[in-house]
Amino acid sequence: MATCQADAALQAVSVGGFWQGFAPLGTTGLYTLIVQQAAPDVNTLFAVRVFTNLLLQIKAVGVSSNYADIITAANRIDSLFQNKRNISLSPGYMLSSWRESEISYDEVVSGVQYSHLGGLYHIQLQ
Repeated sequence: MATCQADAALQAVSVGGFWQGFAPLGTTGLYTLIVQQAAPDVNTLFAVRVFTNLLLQIKAVGVSSNYADIITAANRIDSLFQNKRNISLSPGYMLSSWRESEISYDEVVSGVQYSHLGGLYHIQLQ
């Protein structure tokens, strides 16, 4: 979440904000959504956690008529999380991150078409 919020280009198009899990009802404007899909730990033989392998759905969501901004946001998300290694965090490190697959679908809510564009990202945290 902090990585997304710190990116000025992503902030510029995500005028509806950054949300974990789901955006509140009534959220307007394009927003960035981060949803944890899985988080298995990698442990030593003696059950000491070495790192956590997060699988996160990170995507831009907005009205389909604003698709150019949705593409811009999805591209920023990809540049932030695709093929990154050894990034210091507080506390710990992001050992690596990469996109497993793209997410791209549309839905209609109250007669308005929304587009979802982003990906499933593996993020290994130590």
